[in-house]
Parts: sequence; structure tokens; C-alpha cells
Amino acid sequence: MKKIVKQIFDFSNNRTLFINVLLSLFCLIGVLVLPSIFGYSFTKVFRNTTLCSLLGSSLFCIILLAIYSKDLGKEFKLFTKNFKKDFKTVVRYYVIGIVMMITFNILLIGILKGISQNEDLVREVLFSNPVLMLINIVIVAPITEELVFRKSVSTVFKNKWVFAIMSGILFGGAHIMTNVFSGTFILTDLLYILPYGSYGFAFALMDHTTKTTFSSIMVHSFHNLMNGLILINLHFLGVL
Repeated sequence: MKKIVKQIFDFSNNRTLFINVLLSLFCLIGVLVLPSIFGYSFTKVFRNTTLCSLLGSSLFCIILLAIYSKDLGKEFKLFTKNFKKDFKTVVRYYVIGIVMMITFNILLIGILKGISQNEDLVREVLFSNPVLMLINIVIVAPITEELVFRKSVSTVFKNKWVFAIMSGILFGGAHIMTNVFSGTFILTDLLYILPYGSYGFAFALMDHTTKTTFSSIMVHSFHNLMNGLILINLHFLGVL
């Protein structure tokens, strides 16, 4: 038992494949249920549901940071050391991801005549609680999602393209789970995997090339900040 616990908090390369698979499954399943469970526990103390959701997500994020702390410490040194050298690579993959995501979104808006339920829910909470939601989407969500869909997946799939494809599919699939949990899922919702998945695919290639998860965490955070600020401004201008 002590050996297993030691492996969990060791470098991912020192863990057995079995332990890495278990941790990856914990992350992938946990991100769908644990933040909500943790958030619900905070409703006994706070009345603001958005605050409870933020606290629940933050608690899960802290657990992930603890699990991958050794890897992240090593990767952060690599990230800061090679920042200037890798900057063009990071920007290139970010642009690729954005172009693919926008292209698929335009096509889907034309086909399905609307945005995904996940996006609609995020906007609703963002407009009603902008400060708390910005903290969530700019800090907590990028760290959590990159550790779950990039870091944990990379420890299982070592091949660059297999890792990128699996990361994209899982990332895209997670973003349509809102429809599944709400009971409104229809078969065409699977199409929304394409824009979200392409984004995750590009981020996986970015991390694999730069050899650090901090690349995608940084870009993910920047993207969410810009997107959030634009949406808030458009909302207060009466456009949305």
C-alpha cells in the first residue's frame, strides 16, 4: 500500500503504466463529478451557488496539483528556461487550434442554428457573476482541464499523434456532458466534439512539442480571459 501511495506522488515516468492509467481515469471521471460534489458540500456554508461551484472546482484542482506536483515542478523550470525559444511554437499551435475551432463553430452554427449548451451555460453564469466566473475560467479551469486532458492523458499515451487524438476526443466529449447530465442530449450534440476537440488536439501537440503542460495552461488561460472579457463587454452593450 505504501508503495502504491509513493508511486502516486512520484514522477509520472517512475510510475508503472497501471498506476498512470488509474490516475488518468481518476482525473477523467473525477472532473465530471467531484467538483459538483465538493461544490454541493459548500452550499451548507455559503448561499452563493457560483461561489460554491468555484470552491468545489478549486478543491479538485488542488488535488490534481498535488498528484502531479513533482512533474509540474520539473516542467515549470523547463517552461521558464525555454520560454523565448518555444514562444513561436506555442503561438503556432494556438493559431491552428483557434482556426480549427472557429471553422467548426461557424459550420455548426449554420447546421444546428445555435451554440452548444455548455457554452450557453457558461455565458449565463458569466453574465450573472462576472468576477467569480472570471476567476474560474481564467485560473481554475485552465489548470484543471490541462492537467486532466493533457497531463494525465500524456502519461498513458506516449505516441505524439495518439496522445493528441485521444486528448482531443476526451476534451471535446467532456464539453458535451452538460447535455447528457441535463437529459437534453441528442445525437447531433456529438458534432460539438469537433470544435472543442480540435482545440484540445492542438493543445496536446503544443505540450508534446514544448515538453511542458504550462504551455497549454498559459494559452488556455489567456484565451479564456480574452473570450470572457469580450463576452462581458458585448453583454453590457446589449449585443448578447
